Amino acid sequence: MKPSLYFLLVFSIIIISCNQQDKKNKEPESEMIAAESALTEQNACLLSQIAYCTDISASLNQYMPGWKTVWEATELGGNHAFVATNGNEYALAIRGSLINFSWAAFQNWFCQPS
Repeated sequence: MKPSLYFLLVFSIIIISCNQQDKKNKEPESEMIAAESALTEQNACLLSQIAYCTDISASLNQYMPGWKTVWEATELGGNHAFVATNGNEYALAIRGSLINFSWAAFQNWFCQPS
């Protein structure tokens, strides 16, 4: 009986260590994929700012070389959206209707019904 228990104990330790080694091997790969992504926080902020520009394509060329407009919506009620790509990834940028600050707009933001 004792040899069977020792065998099970050793076998369990080997299985657990193999699973932990697999997890260690997978973690750097997922970090490497994230590091290769062009959709960084900085690019997200740039895309949201570009949504307020009048010429989206020219602004993308100036501030985000390599990115091109794929689709641009017609402005509706001040709201606007566009889709851009760098050839590998796509990003959707949306802007709201308030372009200039005013006290009426500020009050509307707080009093707007949901």
